[in-house]
Amino acid sequence: LVAAGQIPNTQKEYAAVQDLLTRARYAGLIDWDAIEDRNREPEKRRDWPSARHLVEEVAQGFRLDRWAGQPFYAEVWVEKAALAGVLWPIADAYHVTLMVNRGYSSASAMKESADRIRARCLPRGPHERPVILYVGDHDPSGEDMVRDVRDRLVEFGVPDWLDVRKVALTMAQIEEYDPPPNPVKRRTDPKKYRNADGALADSRAAAYVEKHGESSWEVDALPPDALDVLLQKTINSYVDKDKMDAVITRENVIKARLKTLAAHASIVEV
Repeated sequence: LVAAGQIPNTQKEYAAVQDLLTRARYAGLIDWDAIEDRNREPEKRRDWPSARHLVEEVAQGFRLDRWAGQPFYAEVWVEKAALAGVLWPIADAYHVTLMVNRGYSSASAMKESADRIRARCLPRGPHERPVILYVGDHDPSGEDMVRDVRDRLVEFGVPDWLDVRKVALTMAQIEEYDPPPNPVKRRTDPKKYRNADGALADSRAAAYVEKHGESSWEVDALPPDALDVLLQKTINSYVDKDKMDAVITRENVIKARLKTLAAHASIVEV
């Protein structure tokens, strides 16, 4: 709604839309499955009606490493959990890790990410260069995030040939899509640029305001289809398509064999 220019980008309008969506779901106007809450997920060990159902599910979801033999190892990092659902279909299609870092990540989250990237890339050396494709706001923190992510991953042992590239939101995209800007942020705002006395609120804001002025833009305001196209084009620039297609062909052969196996899985039933 913000991207379409239907409502201003304010906390008051956010709360109003949230209330309307809740009431619309109760009224049956919007399907409950159309909206997900990623912060309250129950946990339970999986079970299956039979061994055949398990093998069928394995066959359906089976994948080889689609980045095997590629010159790069890519991950997609996004600042906000709300965008994970928008970006997941692209990440899934290209078999890349999608990481919601929620701004400046904790030390534990950075260490876990560094361990994952090191385990993948160190044995292969510079022949498989790690790259983080970052999606975040265009504001003081969002612009600083590329540096922060790279510095902290390297600190935890990721090779210094790591590349962190901001896919969105960039000033070129702001000029092209003209998303609504955030108002000037004051002391009472969650992301403040200036204190009540007019002084800049943090060190990152000074360089940002000098370069871009006091307006900022949230990546959420970019049209979802535009964001998908941007991410897909960026991932494509790192992919050797022939090699990935060859892996997918092998993958489909194995899937077919697993489906055949599923038909005979009833022999293990008791």
